[in-house]
Amino acid sequence: MSGQGHGSGGPDSPRPLEVGMSVTQCVERAFLAPSAARLRQAARALAAELVSAPATLVGLSVDAPLLADGAGIVSLSPLLRAGHVDWIAVTGANLHFDILRSLGGAFRAAPPAGESAADWVRCGEELWVAASGLRASEQALREILALPDFQRAMGTAEFHGLLGAQLHLREKTLGVEHASLLSTAQELGVPVYNPAPADGPLGAWIAELALVGNRLVIDSSVDLNEGAAILNTAAKPDSGAAVCSLGHGPAARFMRLLPGHLSAALAGGGNSPYRLALRIGCPERPDCDRDLQAAPPAADIGVPVDLSLALPLFAAYLLDRVPPRPLKRLAPRRDELLDRLRQDRLQATLKRPFEHLP
Repeated sequence: MSGQGHGSGGPDSPRPLEVGMSVTQCVERAFLAPSAARLRQAARALAAELVSAPATLVGLSVDAPLLADGAGIVSLSPLLRAGHVDWIAVTGANLHFDILRSLGGAFRAAPPAGESAADWVRCGEELWVAASGLRASEQALREILALPDFQRAMGTAEFHGLLGAQLHLREKTLGVEHASLLSTAQELGVPVYNPAPADGPLGAWIAELALVGNRLVIDSSVDLNEGAAILNTAAKPDSGAAVCSLGHGPAARFMRLLPGHLSAALAGGGNSPYRLALRIGCPERPDCDRDLQAAPPAADIGVPVDLSLALPLFAAYLLDRVPPRPLKRLAPRRDELLDRLRQDRLQATLKRPFEHLP
């Protein structure tokens, strides 16, 4: 029996930390307790997938309330810029905070000393925003949504691309040092989906503006078909797909149901399950995820940890271990990918009547 326990000298045996160690070295050496070891396992698995199969398409879902605290700037945008995340699904509440920050909303852990709490609006358990900045940001967003480019029906990736381009212009005008997640995604061609667009202030504003003649309509069926089209490209021999879920909710479920939707679109064939699925800050196997996929991922790792601590370490580990990958720029290719899905669906449908023949 090989010795891998404490004091045995095995690879997971405790060893002291040292001055000048990198984040990667710290994770590899010190993350031994159960939850920490699962995070190390998840980080290792995704890093190994990206190194061994650089063409893998990586989807990221964000349900946990992270963007209000700046996780988009600190952890997620660097992963996008390194080519380690190719497409995203995110909740409306997260996008709301991302947009307000981009448009000049000043967030703080508490109102500044000496200022009246009445001049600040509480946005979360430990998050406040200046009331004046909030009003200015919301007014700027309403002006953006009234622009001609927004006066039609579209999916959320197209909507967020248009919105990200406008945020990018206003960030420059305002002198914003670090771009929002939406602005960064638009710059890099990363499509951003919101599987529940009515679940957040942004959806409420769209509905309110519709009452006074705004013609923006969000079509969620477009999102499902575009997501299936993205996975369809991952079914090619030189590709594959992985998904990383931060928290559990509609964004994670959207990502998880897409393989089944692709299989249905291709008349029961062409199923492309994720080769790797990570659930960070999630239960290991939530009951509500059962049967959402036509086939389970080859590897499915749940990591029940505090994301506010785990995400920066996870991101830093990937950035250190995996060389930058070429950007896939899926957003400007959405029409091309949908056309390919339609062609594959037609071929699958034409083949179906002859499957019973010898």
